[in-house]
Amino acid sequence: MDEVAIISLALPGEAFRIFTGYVEDGILDFEGKRIEADFGDYTHVIHDENRIKRVSWIEPTAQEPDEVWLWRSRKPSKRQLNIRQQTYVKWIRPAEEEPPELFVLGVELLPTGQLRLRSWYSANNPEAELEKLGKGEQLYDRRRQDH
Repeated sequence: MDEVAIISLALPGEAFRIFTGYVEDGILDFEGKRIEADFGDYTHVIHDENRIKRVSWIEPTAQEPDEVWLWRSRKPSKRQLNIRQQTYVKWIRPAEEEPPELFVLGVELLPTGQLRLRSWYSANNPEAELEKLGKGEQLYDRRRQDH
């Protein structure tokens, strides 16, 4: 693993303010594409403190991912509509003394090309998460860009 970014966790009040900015302005990804967010994504995880604290990791992961993967949804309704999943991953430490976490940002790619935020979390089993993503099409790998 290369150098791991240190990005502090958000406080609950700060997390909502950060997410409000995502809803109002969107999130630009590494290609300058706008990812749209809505408050439903936030209220969906409101009782999951670990995900709320990691709201501050969404934008850095979209803008400077370690890897980006594209794959077909497992949900038949999404497949029928040709909605695909674009997943951004980044290794992040919440503090210098903390171990690195694999942060996963799930985005839907609509047939119109529009990107829509769907989920974010710290992977419980990074190896299994990367193995699952590896079954998709890799769109970006930072290690290949840096050398």
